[in-house]
Amino acid sequence: MTYDKRKRAIPAERAVELQSRGRRIISFWRNFQPKIIRFFGAMVVACLAWLLFKLSATYSIIVPMPVKYVNAPQKFKVSSQLPTKWSVKVQGKGSDLIVPYLKGARDTLKVSLSKRGRVRLDSLMTRNERTRIRRNLPISVKVISVAPRKLKVAYAPKIYKMVPVRSNLDIRPAQGYFVSETIRFSPDSVLIAGTPEQLKDYQSWLTSRTPIHDITHITKRDVSLLQVHDIEISPARVTALIKPERYTEGEIEKEIVVENLPVNERIELYPAKVKIKYLVPLDSYKQITEKDFRIVIDFEDIDFNTKYLVPELKGTPDMLKGLRTEPPYVQYVITTVE
Repeated sequence: MTYDKRKRAIPAERAVELQSRGRRIISFWRNFQPKIIRFFGAMVVACLAWLLFKLSATYSIIVPMPVKYVNAPQKFKVSSQLPTKWSVKVQGKGSDLIVPYLKGARDTLKVSLSKRGRVRLDSLMTRNERTRIRRNLPISVKVISVAPRKLKVAYAPKIYKMVPVRSNLDIRPAQGYFVSETIRFSPDSVLIAGTPEQLKDYQSWLTSRTPIHDITHITKRDVSLLQVHDIEISPARVTALIKPERYTEGEIEKEIVVENLPVNERIELYPAKVKIKYLVPLDSYKQITEKDFRIVIDFEDIDFNTKYLVPELKGTPDMLKGLRTEPPYVQYVITTVE
């Protein structure tokens, strides 16, 4: 006869004890529950009262306000470093300062730069801009100050430069496709404007890192150009023309040529021929011949401490991809002829 633990009976005395303990726990919870509720209720009321007191007090905070500088002289660019944000110190009740503190300013200030040298901030702001500052703030909030107090505004001659567009696109054609031709842009050049110091290192202009993936046919894509602070670009966008081509694998066997071999030296290679493997556009597969390849070993570059030589491919067509030789290296024996 087997003994089943699941059917084991609880002794009567133990059952009475458990029932008694359960009743005591329930009784304790019923008596203590109202006290817990009253305690947390009092805590919530106290927190609300403290919060209302704090919100009714007066505070001063700094609100960052974005700035855009306008009205610079037409033939000049600002050469001094100007802050992109101004710090507006405001004062008001805590309840009125919550939104400006959390969100900052909604509008961008437009500041006229018609003056040179050290100028007071007040003289750069029009009445409309003072109104714009006020519009970012509740009516009861008072503007105490705006920093920086002064700006050093310096100018340099503004020059223009035409530069070609260069690709920085993230192009990933579909599997089995490659982009063999240079990407064309329309327009192929853009006009940039800035100070001579800003433009001296720019001989071309990059596109943005725009992803163009899984393409299998001729694709036109409107792409933006790279944005550089304080340099003007026109136009800001160009059209890229991308021509992916279907590729297939090709293979040609070619004899290795040894260059710069001394007259009194002989060299034997094992093997003397290698297979050249490559990827070629499907439409150009039949155009590739043995004459398109040169595979050489330069005798002057041989390290005689090694047992193997690595053949070098030269003069291969630009359209080919993934060029490699099999085997990648060869053995050799050099003899001297008297």
